Amino acid sequence: MIIRIFETVDITERVIDLSRESATYNNIDGLIAPVRNVVCQNADGALSPNANNGIFSDKAYRNQFLEIFEDTGELIFKGLIEGVDERVDIDGNSTVTIRSRDALGSFLEWPVRAGVQISGIAANAARAAGLNTIQIPSTIPIPQGAFVSTSPAGVPSYQVTGVVIGANQTLTIDRGLESPLTIGQALYFIVPEVTTVPEALRKAFLAPLTFYGLSGLIGSSFSALHTQELAAGRTIWNIARVEQGISLSKYV
Repeated sequence: MIIRIFETVDITERVIDLSRESATYNNIDGLIAPVRNVVCQNADGALSPNANNGIFSDKAYRNQFLEIFEDTGELIFKGLIEGVDERVDIDGNSTVTIRSRDALGSFLEWPVRAGVQISGIAANAARAAGLNTIQIPSTIPIPQGAFVSTSPAGVPSYQVTGVVIGANQTLTIDRGLESPLTIGQALYFIVPEVTTVPEALRKAFLAPLTFYGLSGLIGSSFSALHTQELAAGRTIWNIARVEQGISLSKYV
Protein backbone atom coordinates (compact mmCIF):
# COMPACT_ATOMS: atom_id res chain seq x y z
CA MET A 1 0.00 0.00 0.00
CA ILE A 2 1.22 3.50 -0.90
CA ILE A 3 0.10 6.62 0.97
CA ARG A 4 0.74 10.06 -0.47
CA ILE A 5 -0.07 13.67 0.39
CA PHE A 6 -0.11 16.75 -1.84
CA GLU A 7 -0.11 14.33 -4.83
CA THR A 8 3.71 14.15 -4.71
CA VAL A 9 4.90 13.43 -1.13
CA ASP A 10 5.11 9.72 -0.26
CA ILE A 11 4.62 9.17 3.50
CA THR A 12 4.15 5.38 3.39
CA GLU A 13 7.23 4.63 5.51
CA ARG A 14 6.02 6.95 8.26
CA VAL A 15 2.51 5.47 8.63
CA ILE A 16 1.94 3.45 11.80
CA ASP A 17 -1.87 3.31 11.75
CA LEU A 18 -4.49 3.68 9.03
CA SER A 19 -8.25 3.44 9.40
CA ARG A 20 -9.12 1.19 6.48
CA GLU A 21 -12.06 -1.20 6.66
CA SER A 22 -12.93 0.41 10.01
CA ALA A 23 -13.34 3.84 8.42
CA THR A 24 -16.31 5.66 9.92
CA TYR A 25 -18.79 8.16 8.55
CA ASN A 26 -18.83 11.53 10.29
CA ASN A 27 -20.94 14.60 9.85
CA ILE A 28 -18.57 17.22 8.42
CA ASP A 29 -19.82 20.67 7.52
CA GLY A 30 -23.35 19.30 7.52
CA LEU A 31 -22.42 16.55 5.06
CA ILE A 32 -21.99 12.84 5.47
CA ALA A 33 -18.69 11.61 4.00
CA PRO A 34 -16.26 8.74 4.53
CA VAL A 35 -13.42 9.79 6.85
CA ARG A 36 -9.95 8.26 7.14
CA ASN A 37 -7.24 9.13 9.64
CA VAL A 38 -3.57 8.39 9.03
CA VAL A 39 -1.26 8.27 12.06
CA CYS A 40 2.43 8.82 11.30
CA GLN A 41 5.62 8.63 13.35
CA ASN A 42 7.27 12.04 13.49
CA ALA A 43 10.67 11.54 15.10
CA ASP A 44 12.32 14.13 12.87
CA GLY A 45 9.53 16.70 13.25
CA ALA A 46 9.00 16.94 9.49
CA LEU A 47 5.23 16.53 9.84
CA SER A 48 4.80 18.85 12.83
CA PRO A 49 2.18 21.48 11.94
CA ASN A 50 3.97 24.05 14.13
CA ALA A 51 7.51 23.38 12.89
CA ASN A 52 9.13 26.22 10.96
CA ASN A 53 10.31 24.02 8.11
CA GLY A 54 7.77 21.20 8.33
CA ILE A 55 5.66 19.91 5.46
CA PHE A 56 2.54 21.48 7.01
CA SER A 57 4.20 24.65 8.31
CA ASP A 58 2.61 27.03 5.78
CA LYS A 59 -0.88 26.03 6.99
CA ALA A 60 -1.99 25.71 3.33
CA TYR A 61 -2.70 22.00 3.60
CA ARG A 62 -6.47 22.17 4.00
CA ASN A 63 -8.30 20.63 1.03
CA GLN A 64 -5.04 19.26 -0.34
CA PHE A 65 -5.21 15.59 -1.24
CA LEU A 66 -4.38 12.50 0.77
CA GLU A 67 -4.26 9.47 -1.53
CA ILE A 68 -4.10 5.75 -0.79
CA PHE A 69 -3.07 3.29 -3.48
CA GLU A 70 -2.85 -0.48 -3.63
CA ASP A 71 0.64 -1.83 -4.34
CA THR A 72 -0.57 -2.36 -7.91
CA GLY A 73 -1.07 1.40 -8.27
CA GLU A 74 -4.89 1.28 -8.08
CA LEU A 75 -6.31 4.33 -6.31
CA ILE A 76 -8.60 3.23 -3.46
CA PHE A 77 -9.08 6.49 -1.58
CA LYS A 78 -8.67 10.17 -2.41
CA GLY A 79 -9.56 12.52 0.40
CA LEU A 80 -9.30 16.20 1.23
CA ILE A 81 -7.10 16.95 4.25
CA GLU A 82 -9.24 18.44 7.02
CA GLY A 83 -6.68 18.86 9.78
CA VAL A 84 -3.31 17.83 11.20
CA ASP A 85 -2.81 17.09 14.92
CA GLU A 86 0.47 16.40 16.72
CA ARG A 87 0.73 14.42 19.94
CA VAL A 88 3.89 14.03 22.07
CA ASP A 89 3.87 11.28 24.70
CA ILE A 90 5.60 11.28 28.09
CA ASP A 91 8.77 9.89 26.54
CA GLY A 92 8.93 12.66 23.97
CA ASN A 93 7.80 10.53 21.03
CA SER A 94 5.87 12.53 18.46
CA THR A 95 3.03 11.22 16.27
CA VAL A 96 0.97 13.18 13.79
CA THR A 97 -2.60 12.36 12.76
CA ILE A 98 -3.70 13.52 9.32
CA ARG A 99 -7.50 13.72 9.09
CA SER A 100 -9.16 13.55 5.68
CA ARG A 101 -12.58 13.04 4.17
CA ASP A 102 -13.55 11.49 0.89
CA ALA A 103 -13.32 14.18 -1.78
CA LEU A 104 -16.82 13.48 -3.06
CA GLY A 105 -18.26 14.57 0.27
CA SER A 106 -17.23 18.17 -0.41
CA PHE A 107 -19.01 18.05 -3.77
CA LEU A 108 -22.50 17.60 -2.35
CA GLU A 109 -23.05 21.37 -2.20
CA TRP A 110 -21.67 21.90 -5.71
CA PRO A 111 -24.12 24.11 -7.70
CA VAL A 112 -25.68 22.17 -10.56
CA ARG A 113 -25.97 23.57 -14.06
CA ALA A 114 -27.89 21.67 -16.71
CA GLY A 115 -29.29 22.42 -20.14
CA VAL A 116 -28.24 23.17 -23.70
CA GLN A 117 -26.61 26.52 -24.48
CA ILE A 118 -27.62 28.36 -27.65
CA SER A 119 -25.56 31.47 -28.32
CA GLY A 120 -25.94 34.49 -30.55
CA ILE A 121 -29.59 34.46 -31.63
CA ALA A 122 -30.29 38.02 -32.75
CA ALA A 123 -33.35 39.94 -31.60
CA ASN A 124 -35.36 41.12 -34.62
CA ALA A 125 -37.38 43.75 -32.82
CA ALA A 126 -36.41 46.51 -30.42
CA ARG A 127 -37.84 46.51 -26.92
CA ALA A 128 -37.82 49.26 -24.32
CA ALA A 129 -36.63 48.63 -20.78
CA GLY A 130 -39.46 47.36 -18.61
CA LEU A 131 -41.22 45.37 -21.35
CA ASN A 132 -41.52 41.64 -20.76
CA THR A 133 -41.52 40.28 -24.32
CA ILE A 134 -38.71 39.49 -26.75
CA GLN A 135 -39.03 38.79 -30.47
CA ILE A 136 -36.62 36.49 -32.32
CA PRO A 137 -36.67 34.49 -35.60
CA SER A 138 -38.61 31.23 -35.54
CA THR A 139 -35.75 29.20 -37.06
CA ILE A 140 -34.69 27.82 -33.66
CA PRO A 141 -37.72 27.03 -31.49
CA ILE A 142 -37.29 28.15 -27.88
CA PRO A 143 -39.42 26.22 -25.37
CA GLN A 144 -41.16 27.57 -22.31
CA GLY A 145 -38.91 27.24 -19.27
CA ALA A 146 -35.76 28.26 -21.10
CA PHE A 147 -33.53 31.06 -19.80
CA VAL A 148 -32.42 34.02 -21.90
CA SER A 149 -29.79 36.67 -21.28
CA THR A 150 -28.36 39.65 -23.10
CA SER A 151 -24.89 38.67 -21.89
CA PRO A 152 -22.83 35.50 -22.51
CA ALA A 153 -22.14 35.51 -18.76
CA GLY A 154 -25.86 34.98 -18.15
CA VAL A 155 -26.38 38.14 -16.11
CA PRO A 156 -29.07 39.37 -16.09
CA SER A 157 -31.11 36.33 -17.08
CA TYR A 158 -34.83 35.92 -17.59
CA GLN A 159 -36.98 32.80 -17.71
CA VAL A 160 -39.27 32.26 -20.67
CA THR A 161 -42.82 31.86 -19.35
CA GLY A 162 -44.69 31.85 -22.66
CA VAL A 163 -44.03 31.33 -26.37
CA VAL A 164 -46.09 32.43 -29.40
CA ILE A 165 -44.79 31.19 -32.76
CA GLY A 166 -45.74 32.79 -36.06
CA ALA A 167 -43.49 34.37 -38.66
CA ASN A 168 -41.33 35.12 -35.62
CA GLN A 169 -41.23 33.88 -32.03
CA THR A 170 -42.52 36.16 -29.33
CA LEU A 171 -41.20 35.14 -25.94
CA THR A 172 -42.79 36.31 -22.71
CA ILE A 173 -40.25 36.56 -19.89
CA ASP A 174 -40.72 36.50 -16.14
CA ARG A 175 -40.07 40.22 -15.59
CA GLY A 176 -39.40 43.43 -17.46
CA LEU A 177 -36.13 43.98 -19.31
CA GLU A 178 -33.54 45.77 -17.19
CA SER A 179 -32.19 47.64 -20.21
CA PRO A 180 -33.44 48.34 -23.76
CA LEU A 181 -33.04 45.66 -26.44
CA THR A 182 -31.98 46.73 -29.93
CA ILE A 183 -32.59 45.06 -33.29
CA GLY A 184 -29.78 42.62 -34.03
CA GLN A 185 -28.61 42.43 -30.42
CA ALA A 186 -27.27 38.97 -29.57
CA LEU A 187 -29.20 36.86 -27.08
CA TYR A 188 -27.97 33.81 -25.19
CA PHE A 189 -30.25 30.94 -24.26
CA ILE A 190 -30.14 27.88 -22.05
CA VAL A 191 -32.92 25.50 -23.05
CA PRO A 192 -34.07 22.28 -21.38
CA GLU A 193 -32.09 19.24 -22.42
CA VAL A 194 -33.87 16.07 -23.47
CA THR A 195 -31.93 13.38 -21.65
CA THR A 196 -32.26 10.45 -19.25
CA VAL A 197 -31.96 10.42 -15.48
CA PRO A 198 -28.65 8.46 -15.51
CA GLU A 199 -27.10 10.88 -18.03
CA ALA A 200 -28.30 13.91 -16.05
CA LEU A 201 -26.69 12.47 -12.94
CA ARG A 202 -23.47 11.62 -14.79
CA LYS A 203 -23.09 15.20 -16.01
CA ALA A 204 -23.91 16.61 -12.56
CA PHE A 205 -21.22 14.49 -10.91
CA LEU A 206 -18.73 15.00 -13.72
CA ALA A 207 -18.49 18.79 -13.29
CA PRO A 208 -17.00 18.77 -9.75
CA LEU A 209 -15.02 15.59 -10.40
CA THR A 210 -13.40 17.22 -13.42
CA PHE A 211 -12.64 20.36 -11.41
CA TYR A 212 -10.70 18.29 -8.88
CA GLY A 213 -9.02 16.14 -11.51
CA LEU A 214 -11.05 13.05 -10.63
CA SER A 215 -13.07 12.59 -13.81
CA GLY A 216 -11.62 9.10 -14.27
CA LEU A 217 -13.58 7.93 -11.21
CA ILE A 218 -16.97 8.42 -12.86
CA GLY A 219 -16.89 4.95 -14.42
CA SER A 220 -19.20 3.67 -17.16
CA SER A 221 -22.29 2.65 -15.17
CA PHE A 222 -24.18 5.90 -15.81
CA SER A 223 -23.51 5.67 -19.55
CA ALA A 224 -24.65 2.05 -19.69
CA LEU A 225 -27.89 2.91 -17.88
CA HIS A 226 -28.36 5.93 -20.17
CA THR A 227 -28.24 3.64 -23.21
CA GLN A 228 -30.85 1.34 -21.67
CA GLU A 229 -33.15 4.24 -20.77
CA LEU A 230 -32.91 5.71 -24.28
CA ALA A 231 -33.76 2.35 -25.82
CA ALA A 232 -36.82 2.17 -23.58
CA GLY A 233 -37.86 5.73 -24.47
CA ARG A 234 -37.60 6.99 -20.91
CA THR A 235 -36.39 10.59 -21.22
CA ILE A 236 -36.82 13.81 -19.24
CA TRP A 237 -36.54 17.53 -19.89
CA ASN A 238 -33.77 18.83 -17.67
CA ILE A 239 -32.64 22.37 -16.91
CA ALA A 240 -30.96 24.02 -13.92
CA ARG A 241 -29.25 27.36 -13.47
CA VAL A 242 -26.50 28.10 -10.94
CA GLU A 243 -28.42 31.08 -9.57
CA GLN A 244 -31.28 28.76 -8.65
CA GLY A 245 -29.04 27.39 -5.91
CA ILE A 246 -29.67 23.71 -6.66
CA SER A 247 -26.93 21.78 -4.89
CA LEU A 248 -25.72 18.40 -6.07
CA SER A 249 -27.29 16.72 -3.02
CA LYS A 250 -30.69 18.30 -3.73
CA TYR A 251 -30.40 17.53 -7.43
CA VAL A 252 -29.72 13.85 -6.80
